[in-house]
Amino acid sequence: MEVLVALAIFSIFILVYEKMHLLLLQETEANSYFSIAQQQLKNLAADFSSNPALFSDLVTRWNKQNHELLPNGRGVAYATASHLQAILYWGKASNADCIIPKIGLSGCASFSA
Repeated sequence: MEVLVALAIFSIFILVYEKMHLLLLQETEANSYFSIAQQQLKNLAADFSSNPALFSDLVTRWNKQNHELLPNGRGVAYATASHLQAILYWGKASNADCIIPKIGLSGCASFSA
């Protein structure tokens, strides 16, 4: 009987441990997506500052990369002669305002300069 109780407790411990492990993996993946999004925004800003005349081509290439690097990655960008504003969405995030960055398996990040 004592062996069964010990096995039950051990089984519960293993289940809790695996659940925590899964949550940590999901959190790591979410942080990875956000880091990729931030880098993609920086890349677009750097490309725009070096060659603003090719803005349309830069955004097209940028969105292709977004789609390859992030799940359902897509972005919008607007530019004037010296100002760039870009928002990058991934996952199931809606194409709404992204004033506050959203970190998760679905989220958004923005850049303005």
